[in-house]
Amino acid sequence: MFEGKVGDIANLGLLQFVPNDEIANNYLKSSFYLRDATYYRESETRTQNDLKADETEGVSRNWSILENSFFISCYTFLDSDDFDDGGKIKDSVVENLERDNYNHGKLCPRPFITIKDANVNCLLTRLCWEIHSYIQCHNLKSSGFFFKPISYLSKDEYLAKEESIASQIIEYSGIIDKSNLKKMEVSKDKDGNLKSILQFLYLTKLNKYSPQKEYRAGVAFDDPLEVSELEIPVRDLSNYIRVHQAGEINDLSTEDL
Repeated sequence: MFEGKVGDIANLGLLQFVPNDEIANNYLKSSFYLRDATYYRESETRTQNDLKADETEGVSRNWSILENSFFISCYTFLDSDDFDDGGKIKDSVVENLERDNYNHGKLCPRPFITIKDANVNCLLTRLCWEIHSYIQCHNLKSSGFFFKPISYLSKDEYLAKEESIASQIIEYSGIIDKSNLKKMEVSKDKDGNLKSILQFLYLTKLNKYSPQKEYRAGVAFDDPLEVSELEIPVRDLSNYIRVHQAGEINDLSTEDL
């Protein structure tokens, strides 16, 4: 399925907002959390933010990946274009980043973590081992950890790709509709087709979402798990990240990553 390739970026770093200070201060100290990918489709369609709402998340026509079998964590990558000549983050970038921090039209700043580029390779390699150990310990079938950028396509490119994927889904799993979902096994025996199917469903978006500049970490399983959030025990990896308090996004500099 997806390659276990890590460090697939050449940017200044990654950023992720988190719900509260407790989560921020304990980020990667003992656990790495991944959420069922279908959660993002359901939560995003409820938002008023047009950029965030994406009803195509994990869906192609009448087909959808089974719930609780694909778990992800989403990041925004930052590059030199996001900062001015003095190394301070641009106001336009802050405005875009904080689109997700609005609740009923009111800005509600959240703490966030950053991972500077120099730490990304080491952190992802460590996470690969931790997730591999988790999979082996629980006797689960999975392709392992992946970390990939979202591909953004024009509408014509997206529709053409969707047409191709629709044919592959039928070939792979037979006709599926949302009223009677048939399991799509994540078997390595059928790795070729499934890889392209999942890459389209969960790693491809329309160009209008490109300001998100999104990277995704994740893992897929052959069988759905009885959880909507996956907690992977890890050794303390918090030295690879930096915690920032709510509101500090306005003064973020390249030195702060």
